[in-house]
Amino acid sequence: VLDVPLRSYARHVRQNCFSAKVIGITGSAGKTTVKDLVSEILKTQFSVHKTSQNQNNEIGVPLTLLNTPPTAQFLVCEMGMRGRGQILELTQIARPNYVIIVSLGSTHLELLKTRRNIALAKAEIYRFPKQSGQPYITFLNEQMPYFELVRSIAIKNGFQVISIDEPSELLSNFKLAGALAQHLGIPATASKEVFDLFSTESAHRQQLITWEDNLLIDDTYNANPESMKYAIHKLLADHPHRSLAVVLGEMRELGSHTDQAHQDLVKLVKSHPQIAHAFFYGVPYKKFVKSSVKCYYSASREDVFRAIKENHLHHYVLLFKGSRSLQMEDIISMLTSP
Repeated sequence: VLDVPLRSYARHVRQNCFSAKVIGITGSAGKTTVKDLVSEILKTQFSVHKTSQNQNNEIGVPLTLLNTPPTAQFLVCEMGMRGRGQILELTQIARPNYVIIVSLGSTHLELLKTRRNIALAKAEIYRFPKQSGQPYITFLNEQMPYFELVRSIAIKNGFQVISIDEPSELLSNFKLAGALAQHLGIPATASKEVFDLFSTESAHRQQLITWEDNLLIDDTYNANPESMKYAIHKLLADHPHRSLAVVLGEMRELGSHTDQAHQDLVKLVKSHPQIAHAFFYGVPYKKFVKSSVKCYYSASREDVFRAIKENHLHHYVLLFKGSRSLQMEDIISMLTSP
């Protein structure tokens, strides 16, 4: 039992008796995927500890640090946030030697109002006391919104910037992980082998489940406009010759951007003829989805379940994704239960 605050104790351990190099990973979407990617690549040559599942908050980060084995050479530490000041608090504990900001998207617009404010909040990861003589390096995608702003903050706070230039959200995660691996001396061939076999270990993120003669993709952990677009494009790229369906829940915490984000997502789905069925769940979709042979609107998980069953899908790949509070994995459970 600790007789000191958890965060204070973790901060003390990191500053005084912690030998592993820390890799801090944050972003609006994709940070857990990149955390898992980086961990798998580094394991080919180093002893690695990483954030378990999504333990990326003010409790999870200090516990992750304190649970790092003394033999670990690297800690891959995911950092999440909902508002300003939260990443700052986490980075004061973790003090990362390396940083990857995966993306800057629309998540948290309800609280932070603008993407610039989101960029400033994510860039708090660079603001912690530095150890003299120790190099600090960050990896960024030049195609990321407010790249120059984030880059300038990183440099101001003592970080060297290594950037990639990748417009595809499908490839950006892999290239950022690969850039870090290359910097650490891991051959590109080793990274490619990991990329080819990669499957995230984190719950409700691109997990594959069989249902009758269909394949279900459980990506229900959370959703925002950027991660929805990424998941749909990945579905199309990974299964070019399969019949496809999407089961998409509403995206929350978007504030005044809610209507536009949901309208844009409906348009994106309709623009791809390979997606034969689309099931939309949540009130923000109601005004944009006119029920048809392809599109269905539902106000409850039970209605979504019934609509899927009534369509008698066979040999389909179905993507399930929505905000965490919707608990869309329950729909998968309904389908797969005996």
